[in-house]
Amino acid sequence: MNINNNFYPIQVLPGIPSKNGIKFLGENEIEVIIDNANLIWNILSKCNGKTNVIDILKSLTNDSVNTLDIISDLAEIGIIVDSRKQFYLFHELIKSPSKYFYDLTTEEIKQIEESDPPIKKGQILKFKVNSNSHLMKLQDSRHSVRNYSDKKISIDQIGQVCDIGYNLKRHAVPSGGGLYPIKIFLIVLREQEGIKTGYYEYDSKNNYLVKFKEADEEFIKYSFSTNNLPYNSSVQLLIAADIDRQTKKYSNMGYKLTLIEVGQVAQNITLACQELGICSCEFGGLLNTQLESELELDKSIKLFLGLSIGYEQTEPSLVQISDNNLEKIVYEHLIGPKKLISKTKLFTNKESSNFISICYFGENQSKISGATSTSPEFAKFKSVIEAFERSRTELLHVDFVGTANSLIGKEHLDPQANNPLSIAQIKKMEITRFNNELVVPWTIGKKANGKEIFLPSDFVYYSDQIEKHQGKYYQIFKNQKYPKIYWSTSSGVAAHLNFDSAQEHATFELIERDAIMRTWLAKDPPEIISDSLLCQHIINRKQFWSKKGRKTINLLLNSKYSYVVNTIIVSDTYPYFVSGAAAGFNLDQCIMKSYDEAEFSLTSLIYNPEAEMSPNDVITPGDHGRLYSHKKYLNTLEWLWNGKEITKIPHFNKNFEKLKNSLDLITVDLSDEKIPLKVVRVLSNKLIPISFGSSSECFLHSTILSNNHTTSLPHYFS
Repeated sequence: MNINNNFYPIQVLPGIPSKNGIKFLGENEIEVIIDNANLIWNILSKCNGKTNVIDILKSLTNDSVNTLDIISDLAEIGIIVDSRKQFYLFHELIKSPSKYFYDLTTEEIKQIEESDPPIKKGQILKFKVNSNSHLMKLQDSRHSVRNYSDKKISIDQIGQVCDIGYNLKRHAVPSGGGLYPIKIFLIVLREQEGIKTGYYEYDSKNNYLVKFKEADEEFIKYSFSTNNLPYNSSVQLLIAADIDRQTKKYSNMGYKLTLIEVGQVAQNITLACQELGICSCEFGGLLNTQLESELELDKSIKLFLGLSIGYEQTEPSLVQISDNNLEKIVYEHLIGPKKLISKTKLFTNKESSNFISICYFGENQSKISGATSTSPEFAKFKSVIEAFERSRTELLHVDFVGTANSLIGKEHLDPQANNPLSIAQIKKMEITRFNNELVVPWTIGKKANGKEIFLPSDFVYYSDQIEKHQGKYYQIFKNQKYPKIYWSTSSGVAAHLNFDSAQEHATFELIERDAIMRTWLAKDPPEIISDSLLCQHIINRKQFWSKKGRKTINLLLNSKYSYVVNTIIVSDTYPYFVSGAAAGFNLDQCIMKSYDEAEFSLTSLIYNPEAEMSPNDVITPGDHGRLYSHKKYLNTLEWLWNGKEITKIPHFNKNFEKLKNSLDLITVDLSDEKIPLKVVRVLSNKLIPISFGSSSECFLHSTILSNNHTTSLPHYFS
């Protein structure tokens, strides 16, 4: 760091003696070797914030060049700063998410909310107010709105809000030193009347808006820490300031003047919205650093406050109702002492613009579930629901024990029709080949027409209550052993607030896995989705990883039921290959979900690399991804991204009821009556089930025209 003669250093990190010299205490401890310790102690004793570098050098008898280098190093690593710029330290402390915070209970927060600041005691003087004041009426009617409608606002309304907020020609607010450091930025995520989507800056001197960049909706959700648009508002105003402007004249006090001015502008904006018949809500919890980078702001321009604006939605939105219900269920029923989940951990994944939540559940909290989202709370909800979903599939529920032949007059699932396995596969899996005289547990499901059907419980649950005897596995139920005939997976299981949504999510997961298995067995290169069909966020993320030498490819897998997108990321460095997939009637959502999965796998392996493994050792879903994350077998996948690029996409009849009937869907309700979440498993003999482990692919499935589909390597999907 270059230090000029006008630098007035002050020590901001405390130092203590250590074995190796000096240890400086802070967020990250810094240790200085013993050779320089005495000189450093001497230099720091002079760093009182009132003495400049020249005077410090004169007061020390050591080599001035070496001393100046040490001062530069101390400034570079943050041990000393210019005393007149200490406001930068405070600014770091007020950014979101906070590095240091109070861990308050609900009761403690309530006490703070209900308490009033004390008022001085003394003579009381009463006065009259003009109740007809227009300003008073605006203040009285103003309230923070956290639910906005889709009704569009106009460019003129937006412009007038900015004009009243900070028009410099009219001196809309007083400014310390007349320096006016404020900047207003505008984020438009849905086209409004007379203004398209994008990032804009308000020119407060010339009174117009300047569009400078296309908007990335997913990144904005992340920056506002929300799963949807902030309060469903399509337009956000951001108040920023050049924090070097007033501080150059007033030193650290200038930062206080800047904060005051931010508040004045925010007040103007909220009252302007009220006068125009639109609503607003201030938002302080922005991810400052990330959003400043997205808006490409200069180093001294810092964001302070966001405001959502628009028309109020008087009735709660379905999203809002769902989120509120979900929050209540998660905290009342699933997280806490003696509940399914004892603890969760939240991480910020800065490289992928989302939050990661990890849940610990099961016996001794030894099992882990994870999820990502642009909202920290929603990431937690998703990981908790995944844990609940998995826990329900492990709790074996049996409606009947006996042979298929004993189910007289009752329809049952034929395992060999739904999940046919070869004799070699059955032997390798160490299970028993099903026949109609084999006594096994059965669970009742329902067909699409509402009729009951009995399914072998092994196709519904994957309970860990198993035992191996004479080279074969047995399911334990009520202290009795029953031959295991199949290893079930979590594919086709989903949880949701209502049964229909859970069934729909589970079905699309089966469709996704079916398309992956058909692609893998046929080795037919899928089509590549053109960048012209991608949203701005995916384009931005592809460019981000491209600069790091990683290529992102969005594949459209062949399926006659819905869109199935498989996103893959390939590279010349570890991890060499990762993938994610999603199915559904909405192509944009499929692209986004599949990309999030692939990026989550990518960043997980970057920070937690895994050792190479042999194809014969592949057993778990994670093993499949681990195998191809290394270079050795990457060339066997090159056919996957050699398909043709498409700019037009097929259209599907978006009718889920018809889809259920066409798939002859079977559904099993796995819900817990005590918890208001629905968990279902779905099965269909029209769809090839995904399987995990070496040589476990279901190549004998009746819907495959040719049986010449044996594979020497496991599939790539994890």
